Amino acid sequence: QVDYRVSCQVDGTLTGQVPAAVGETMLLGGPPVEMGICESVKVDVSGVVTDTESAAVKISGAKVSLWQNGTEIAVVYTDAEGRYSVRIPPGDTMIRADAEHIDYIIREKGPFSITTPVGPGHFADIALSKPLGADEWRMVLSWGASPADLDSHTYFGCDLSQHVSMQTGKVGYSDRAGGLQVSLDRDATMGYGPETTTIKNSGNCTLMGCCLIKYKVHHFIGEDSTESPSLSTSEAIVTMYQGSKEVARYHVPTCLGGETWWTVLTIDATFGQNQLYVGSKLRAPYITPLAIGQVSWATSFDVARWSMVATPTNGPAVVRGLSMTAAAKLHHLEAAIYYEVREASDSLACEEVSWTGTLAAEGWALCPGGTYLAGLYRTGSKYDEVHGIEQLEAAKCCMLAEAESAAEWGECHEQSIVAGSGWFECQETANGSATAMVGLHASKLQPWEINSKYDGPSPKHATTSGGVYIGGEHIEIGFQTHNVSELGKMGTVETSLPSGFSGRVDGKPGIGYVGNILGFSKDPDKTMSVDYFNPGVKIEGFHIGFKDGTGQVVQCKNCASEVIDTTSHDDTTASVRSKSTLGGLYVTQDVSVGYYDKYFTTRVMLKNIGTTSIENVRYVRAVDADTDKDQDGSYWAWCTVVGTIEVNGWAGVGCESLKTGDYGGIEPPFRAKNGGVGAILLYFS
Repeated sequence: QVDYRVSCQVDGTLTGQVPAAVGETMLLGGPPVEMGICESVKVDVSGVVTDTESAAVKISGAKVSLWQNGTEIAVVYTDAEGRYSVRIPPGDTMIRADAEHIDYIIREKGPFSITTPVGPGHFADIALSKPLGADEWRMVLSWGASPADLDSHTYFGCDLSQHVSMQTGKVGYSDRAGGLQVSLDRDATMGYGPETTTIKNSGNCTLMGCCLIKYKVHHFIGEDSTESPSLSTSEAIVTMYQGSKEVARYHVPTCLGGETWWTVLTIDATFGQNQLYVGSKLRAPYITPLAIGQVSWATSFDVARWSMVATPTNGPAVVRGLSMTAAAKLHHLEAAIYYEVREASDSLACEEVSWTGTLAAEGWALCPGGTYLAGLYRTGSKYDEVHGIEQLEAAKCCMLAEAESAAEWGECHEQSIVAGSGWFECQETANGSATAMVGLHASKLQPWEINSKYDGPSPKHATTSGGVYIGGEHIEIGFQTHNVSELGKMGTVETSLPSGFSGRVDGKPGIGYVGNILGFSKDPDKTMSVDYFNPGVKIEGFHIGFKDGTGQVVQCKNCASEVIDTTSHDDTTASVRSKSTLGGLYVTQDVSVGYYDKYFTTRVMLKNIGTTSIENVRYVRAVDADTDKDQDGSYWAWCTVVGTIEVNGWAGVGCESLKTGDYGGIEPPFRAKNGGVGAILLYFS
């Protein structure tokens, strides 16, 4: 036996010498090898060409070409079942399928390292896509042999609330996103793919917060599976189509490590955009009619302070509208409706803007361009003689986006908020975009112009044989007149009340001072009605007195000579006047309440009508507060001094119903109905 060697040159020719034969002996040095061509080792490659939307659609007559190092090494055409088979040299190979003759988009796959035979059901299978419309997209997911199952997930619609996947449903639709349709056309569970998702009617969305589409790939691992997360090594590829061509190809990042989710792409389906972005993209901060809330300003506008809007978690917000029970009185600004600012940081860039004097001069008080109203600051209080919105002296104005991109507003409009009461909200634009408040304008009203149009409905008032009554939506007061020895005190005893008055719970007689935080018209069962004065011994009353020229104390209690209803027919405030004369001291007490007021006011005038001077003039109005007795509570209450003239410039006493600890751990009845908040009576001057 003699070893010999021949070589295959680059050009395919053979070189070397064959052994010489002498009998049966093989010797070296024989003649040169005859000219010939090297025949390289080849491997079989087979696959199936199908439609991306359905594995059942086999594409016949498709041209399949295989390429190595930029050179076409083989061409074959699919048969009637879409199958092809070819023998090629081992190596890194691209596979290209062309069926343009029957209106399919050309597709390339690879390169694949082919060293052994490849059969159908592996990476040599190719799915071709039909051309799409300009408002359509298609994602085709393919991967390697492992893991066996990768899943396509598409999130879309308002707040990405719609979800198309094998687990949640293969078809989805969002009317608010401009009629957007998403379908999972093909699903594969045994490796390689493909999985195909098609999007239609993209680019017609006009409602902010509803126009993004996110496409993700998930490596699903069952609870009983021993498979390790291998998404990062899955060789997953997402091929993206739009119109008649492939527009992008995304390879799974190897940096995912053990993560089982890959956010592949985001599509902005906004009208006029319809753009594709790699990975997860968020909008700039925005507002939408789909993310609104309410905040109560019922008490914050009673005194000088800021009234702000914010989400329940103290997230950023801007004002959409206001709720007013009467436009002529600032403290009747009861609530605000706000937009939650989406995709914002924890806080917005805000500034305090002075409006001092602007509204009083009947001008526009505005936030700077590109900023939106998030809060208001008032001076004074609801107890002042000044009641209008000219007491708004500052605004909190906030930007939604970065300063350089928010230097101006979009489309603006003006809207009246003076006619009547209720919610006054910024209207959406013609294409459904949200608008937010940026300013206010004031108009002066003369006293005779302040009527029910601006200050709420006409208040309640009546006179009977046993009392004089006034009231509104939240307060009813009764002055007894049947007992002339205690004329002027609050607390009637009549079992039959004037028409329109709600009265006490369970039909209890008379009215002292009844309050209902919900409003009598909204609480016909009087579940929140409390008479603070009438239960038990009726202590409420007034004292007047002075010292005469001799130093003698002159005084009386509940000594009015007359109690009369002073409400006029066109008045927006109900009022009662009681008159008292004690020697040379003349006293008038005017008690008044507006229809929507949650307090009443007593204005006292003391006048010397005698011929000599009087000193140490005193006026006192006192009450024993029965804060929640009418709601099966207690006569007892916790009362504290909350202010003094020396320290605060005003004097006040507050009485609150008993707490849970006072009831042996049982929550008092009224607190239980009022969210744990007790009934509180505040008397101050």
